[in-house]
Amino acid sequence: MGGILLMEPQKTKLYIAVSMRGKTRAEIMDCLRRAAIDAGYNPDGCEFINLLPEDVAANKTPVECLGLSIVNLAHADHVIIGKPGTGTGVSCEEYICNKYRIPYTKVGFEN
Repeated sequence: MGGILLMEPQKTKLYIAVSMRGKTRAEIMDCLRRAAIDAGYNPDGCEFINLLPEDVAANKTPVECLGLSIVNLAHADHVIIGKPGTGTGVSCEEYICNKYRIPYTKVGFEN
């Protein structure tokens, strides 16, 4: 006798450009959640794909972490780029999004 299989809804894969250097995991998660909200997403329905596992991040240089994060950028449903100085936003992500037609939103910029 077959039952009904309830599938959990697919989470939106968000890549959020955020400076993680010197921040605790909790501070980083707070930045990611706030950026998602600012861009109109419910953070509970999102998977933050540029957040590296703690053991990986602890054993890599900042440039290595950026490189690993950019690999994840290729799998994003959407990218959020924040205004420099707000703790989010790195110019290489915007360049990559434009070059490879990855959809992105900029938050924190004046119109």
